Amino acid sequence: LSGWVLREGLPALSPKEEPDPRESPAAQQQRLESGCGDIIVVPMHFHDGNVGTLAATNLPSGRSFTQQDLELMMALANQSIIAVDNARLVDSLRQSEEKFSHAFRASPDAMIINTLDDGRFIDANDSFLDIVGYERDEVMGHTISELDIWPHPDKRDAFLSRVAAQGAAHNLEVAFRRKSGEIGVTLLSAEVVELDGQRCLLTIAKDMTERIQAAQERELLIQELDAFARTVAHDLKSPLSPILGYADLLLSDSGTLSDEARRSFVQIIADSAKRMGNIINELLLLARMRQGEVQARPLNMASIVDDALSRLDYMIKEYGAQVVVADAWPPALGYSAWVAEVWVNYVSNALKYGGRPPRIELGADVLPDRTPRFWVRDNGEGLSPEQQAQLFTPFTQFRAIHVEGHGLGLSIVRRIVEKLSGEVGVESAPGQGSLFYFTLPPVPPGDERPNSHPEAV
Repeated sequence: LSGWVLREGLPALSPKEEPDPRESPAAQQQRLESGCGDIIVVPMHFHDGNVGTLAATNLPSGRSFTQQDLELMMALANQSIIAVDNARLVDSLRQSEEKFSHAFRASPDAMIINTLDDGRFIDANDSFLDIVGYERDEVMGHTISELDIWPHPDKRDAFLSRVAAQGAAHNLEVAFRRKSGEIGVTLLSAEVVELDGQRCLLTIAKDMTERIQAAQERELLIQELDAFARTVAHDLKSPLSPILGYADLLLSDSGTLSDEARRSFVQIIADSAKRMGNIINELLLLARMRQGEVQARPLNMASIVDDALSRLDYMIKEYGAQVVVADAWPPALGYSAWVAEVWVNYVSNALKYGGRPPRIELGADVLPDRTPRFWVRDNGEGLSPEQQAQLFTPFTQFRAIHVEGHGLGLSIVRRIVEKLSGEVGVESAPGQGSLFYFTLPPVPPGDERPNSHPEAV
């Protein structure tokens, strides 16, 4: 009988007194042997389909079922299926809450729940606490304004008003303040939700600080490289012209030039070739810098300094400079080719901007924490505090005069030294010359043997 009810979707009332054609003979015999009386079977509808039946029987000695009993069974079936559906919904809701709770806790992005009226924290995941630097008990129960997470209250209030009015806001770039006071940037998405009958604000925040800083660093480096490329293109023309000019003179000479003139022309060609070689070395250095990290090794600083001065020999002679070099150097870790370029840049700047004639000292000392510090001191005009503040930044030029020369520029030198875990700086005063320095990591005890630095040659 249940099969017929399911198939037809109709209720069935089968009295005990007469055979029911909807039942098979076997089912009728089983019914007689079991002592059942009347039977009512009603379908249980769920949405557009039947999911089961609800059946009732009485004893043969009992009263017969009536149409009113059938209607009561139909009502009971409807209530039963509603109860089953509610149970399913409750179970589904519980599972959804468990999934949300797990996603909330495990999310790599910051997630917080605040009351909509006053912005009080109801919950926050660990990612949020890590980003802002607060402990959980410092956050829960407090408002956003009390924690001073949002450095611009007017923008905070405008954001909250917008979310409250529109119900949501997505992908807004917003500044935030960590507990340490450091300012960062986050990408916010927020939506109004209802929790336990209260309107709340669910916010997801992605910390964009490092990504934005990296993008700014890349843009700055591109600008520096563009400026350097323009300088290199100009500087390459300068030594190339005398090479071609004097080479033509030597080739066209019919014996009228003296030996002294020939030697002078060859020396000019050699000096110009050295200038071009320095520019090419710096271009190769920039290419290697962009390829990634290098392995720092103990340095043979005396040999590196000799190489740098040899590359600048033509400038030293041109300016008639006196160069004084220290007798000993403290052990340090670094990459020889990069350190050589730092020396070339510092010394070439000292030659260009030093006294007339320049007097340059190259030396080193060791700071109290064992950090070796290397420096170049000149006898130039010195720098004011305002000028020193602009050093090691892109596109800085201190004098209106144009002195021929190339050089990586102090901003890229700073990048080199910082990539070697060191620092750059200057000590100067007007009329007292300048001392440009850079530090490098010290060599661990027992590992002072320097490398041969073939890459610096």
